[in-house]
Amino acid sequence: MAFTRQERTLSGRKSNLPLIRKGIPDSREGFHGDIAFIELDGIGIVQYVKIENNWKRVGFQETFATTQAEVISNEIKEKEDTLSDSDFIHSDGSVPFTGNQSHGGNNITNVGSLDVDGATTLDQVTIDTTDGDFLVSGGNDINLTTTANCDWNTATLDWDNSSTFNLTSLGDSIINATGVEAAPKTITIQGGDSGFSGSAFGYSKMLAYNKISEDGSITDNFDTNGIEIKADAGNTSAKHNNILIQQYNTHSKGSGYGVMIKSSNGIYIDSVNNNQSQNTAIIMQATGTIDIGLSTSSALSPNTNQARTKIHGVSEVETLYRPASDGTAHTDNHYPINTATHSVKFDHIDTFKLLRATTYLASNTSLSNSSSMTIVHQDNDDNLLGTVWMVTVYWKHSTTKKNLQVFWVYFTSSSSHNIVKVVEDLNGSTTAGVLSWTSGGGIVWTNQDTQNARVHASALKIQGSNDF
Repeated sequence: MAFTRQERTLSGRKSNLPLIRKGIPDSREGFHGDIAFIELDGIGIVQYVKIENNWKRVGFQETFATTQAEVISNEIKEKEDTLSDSDFIHSDGSVPFTGNQSHGGNNITNVGSLDVDGATTLDQVTIDTTDGDFLVSGGNDINLTTTANCDWNTATLDWDNSSTFNLTSLGDSIINATGVEAAPKTITIQGGDSGFSGSAFGYSKMLAYNKISEDGSITDNFDTNGIEIKADAGNTSAKHNNILIQQYNTHSKGSGYGVMIKSSNGIYIDSVNNNQSQNTAIIMQATGTIDIGLSTSSALSPNTNQARTKIHGVSEVETLYRPASDGTAHTDNHYPINTATHSVKFDHIDTFKLLRATTYLASNTSLSNSSSMTIVHQDNDDNLLGTVWMVTVYWKHSTTKKNLQVFWVYFTSSSSHNIVKVVEDLNGSTTAGVLSWTSGGGIVWTNQDTQNARVHASALKIQGSNDF
């Protein structure tokens, strides 16, 4: 019995074997009704049937994939159908992240304002202020903690504190303003506003708390273990780098002192030679009084009756000194009293204006015959009513001609005077010397002997014209 055309087609197709392969067949492969078992990566064995001109997955109701990529895409779409709108991040920012995010080492660029709430940890940050200021503000603390260095490089640092500013270091701290010789830089520590404006008032304090031992020697223990103020001139010509401690612009005298230096371990002031071996000086000067003294119980009471330098309590002067005066001639250029070799002891001093009883000295090792020696220069003779001098002259011509004269010279007016010889001891046929006074020459002694004389003379002003 012969097959109809439809029967022949069905019979032929039944004879086709199922297609087994990896990957979805191309639409040009197989015939209508063919069956294929396909292995898909990540899915497994899937059955396909060819309908018309497309291979369709058995039991899959969505658009049938024709490639493996389309299969995976379809499965993603299946999962998306189970997600809600809140599971996706929106570009308008209406849906936030709910977990940690990784950018895989990529940058976040073109950000406007970045508002981060909560604690934030940044491992490495570079802040570029080209587009605007970098501002840190808020009501909480700012902590910068590092076990390495903090290197702060900026053109200008303007740090304003509305409350206490506390800078603490466990190591050394250095504040350095570095400039060039022609334009040195300055470090200013200022309390308050120099213009005294508003409420900007304050003062500066520098403290040190150390437990560092010292041997107490003034020869080798000059290294400071408290506070050191040093200015180094660099051993450069015409450079000094002085230190000035100044309190000024005071309206009127207060009850305290403008500058006070106090120590419970002694005070040592030393002005030493410079690198050119030049002597340096210490000057203490005041327009009022200077009081120096010992006090173990209370502060000294400054003298107020007379502007002067006053030494309170027990004092010792090793060598007294005064410079040579005009009209004197002496082998030394000053009049020392060395208290190490000469006793200067006063039980009571009750002499009116002792400082005005001034001694003038004069000497000549070989004063010739008829030559004169000035003892008191005309500028210092005080030739006025009431002035009295006692003049002593010792001279010798040889070992056997040693002589002494003592005179009183007193003035009754600026041009009138009297000379009284009170002592004269002549030896070896010596001719007596003559003492005289002239308004143009002062008090003068003249050698009248034929031999040259070695002369030593003094004049003591017993009283002056202004003493009364």
